[in-house]
Amino acid sequence: MPYLVKKSLNNNSGSLRLYFLLAILITSCPSISLWAQNPAALPTLSTTKTDSTNKTNTADWEEAQVNISAQHSSSKKEIILDSSILHFHQRPYTQAWTSNLGNLGSATQSWLISNNSFTGPTLRRQVNEVYTLQADSLLYYNTTKPFTQFNYQMGSKNENLLRLLHTQNIKPNLNMAFQYHKLTSPGFYKAQRNNHDLVSINAHYKSNDQRYELWSAFIYNELQQDENGGILDLSKLNDIRYADKKTFPIVFQHDDYSTTRSAVTNVQKETIFQLKQAYALGHTDTIWSEDSTHFDVQLKSRFSFQHQLDFSSKNTNYKDLRPDSTYYHSWFDRTFNAVDSVYSKQVWTKFDNKFSVKTTLGNLQHPFEFQAGVGARLDQLSNALNNAADKTNLFSNYLVAQLDRSAKDRKGFSIHGYVQFIATGTARGNYTLRIQLEKAISHQLGNIQIGLLQNQSIAPFQFTNFASNYYAYTKDLKTPFHNQVYIRWKQDKLHLNLEVRQHVISNYIYLNAQQQVSQADQTIALTQFLISKDFQYKRFINTNELLITQLKADDPFAIPSFASKHQLAIQTPAFKNAMQFAGGIEGLYHTAYYGNGYAPLFQQFYIQKATQINSQINVSLFLNVKVKKLRAYIMFDQIQQLFGIQNLQAINYASPDFSMRFGFNWNLVN
Repeated sequence: MPYLVKKSLNNNSGSLRLYFLLAILITSCPSISLWAQNPAALPTLSTTKTDSTNKTNTADWEEAQVNISAQHSSSKKEIILDSSILHFHQRPYTQAWTSNLGNLGSATQSWLISNNSFTGPTLRRQVNEVYTLQADSLLYYNTTKPFTQFNYQMGSKNENLLRLLHTQNIKPNLNMAFQYHKLTSPGFYKAQRNNHDLVSINAHYKSNDQRYELWSAFIYNELQQDENGGILDLSKLNDIRYADKKTFPIVFQHDDYSTTRSAVTNVQKETIFQLKQAYALGHTDTIWSEDSTHFDVQLKSRFSFQHQLDFSSKNTNYKDLRPDSTYYHSWFDRTFNAVDSVYSKQVWTKFDNKFSVKTTLGNLQHPFEFQAGVGARLDQLSNALNNAADKTNLFSNYLVAQLDRSAKDRKGFSIHGYVQFIATGTARGNYTLRIQLEKAISHQLGNIQIGLLQNQSIAPFQFTNFASNYYAYTKDLKTPFHNQVYIRWKQDKLHLNLEVRQHVISNYIYLNAQQQVSQADQTIALTQFLISKDFQYKRFINTNELLITQLKADDPFAIPSFASKHQLAIQTPAFKNAMQFAGGIEGLYHTAYYGNGYAPLFQQFYIQKATQINSQINVSLFLNVKVKKLRAYIMFDQIQQLFGIQNLQAINYASPDFSMRFGFNWNLVN
């Protein structure tokens, strides 16, 4: 049945209290002394910089001081594991101006526009990728002793989030890592359960002579989302008859099916395999320790060959076991009986094989690295119904190049560039270009980055070709183009960060208010400003983030013109520094805007300009504790609801009720 459309979706009875709470949040203490949170601090178990992969004899390996390091397969930059406590309580999936449908694990949307990094064919625009594990973002570890990281979060209404990591070096030059993530959240409202399972296994090997290197990864993601279609009458959010949100009427109300599960579900399953290997040419030096008990081998290479093989298979499944003809009227006319169902399934299988050559010029301490190669790619996309799939096979050849130059000294430039160009096939002419220049001006003036991101890729398959058992369409869409220019300025001394992003987008594809595929016929130009500033007075810490967006009223984006995040906390040691505490209040505020709607049939958000979400504020209280390798927190979310202020995540999707969360992180060294 259709949802109700109103001019305003918020109850304003608590507006005075809302402004009072906002005034508390945005009040900053004087900046007598300044503080900066180290975003990259992690369980640094040792300050020793010895690398176990450099050892070619293992006599003293087991007795070595514990040392853990991590890197991405595409970078030599060391990633330091986070051991800070000031922001430990914050949710892992909704921090970068990202929100969900009011329940952990549900579809997400972001107010911060980013340039799509995919080149060529894709299945769909992602709304839940934030929860998944991806090969390029996996960390490859090196540790002298087995290391286990255990993260657990428990919240109201049986919300549970488990993240387990175990890694160990089988040999000094061979490491394996295993991850398992389990998310389950029934939610505050009826029939909105989410249940996700993620698994990854990856390994890193480096030969004793340092010439050959191998990275391999296997990933499985399964995301299950129950769809309730949103709530029916938002004007009754404060009605005491619905104090228990589970009793609130929803769009997909099917009590004959289940009182806890929905008859409408979206399930995504994804399997990923990646293999990367490199062989370097050059000469080696053997460096013995002072007592001659062990030695390190150092390779000085200026030339290497690299190979990367990627395979992935993703399928998305939509099922409605109790279809309502009124709900589907926008797409097709059909009267359903008791045994009818609506379903669709889309499948994307991708095979990618790439060879490249890398050369290093100049000083090996601050090299200029250039890499170029060719690749072949096969994409198979289909609408799979009754096992009679109509498959589309797209074969492409592409060229790829990358350059990196690190700064020779503090005053020098660092340069990063990347380009991928598809030369043959249906996606011929598609490309991605990334260029970034970085320079440290001075200690007083800080660091500046200037970058360009360009992407031109054919429309996602879901927008051009979709089929269910009752409804299908094909669309002939123009190729979208996205150009982004950005400038970032970072001043560590003042703990101030400024960023400006200018976007120019043509042929933008979206779902309109009728939940039909549309393409913008005019070029869209919009600008976003990001500002962050931190203060400290003695043990009091104040952090502030602002997001300002300039766009036209008819642009197909749902972003408030102004949003801000604030935190006021106290951080202090206790019990002779044996324990660390951080606790305080934080909140999020945004101005009124036309929010997105959500279409379960496509698992996509759609643009509408009829219903406005009023200005809102979310308030939370938190207390974080750290004892040795254990961190824990307790948090109270949605404090504003105690004052009768109900917020919305999207059109017809309300925020969760006042709730409590508890979680901890435990690092174990065996």
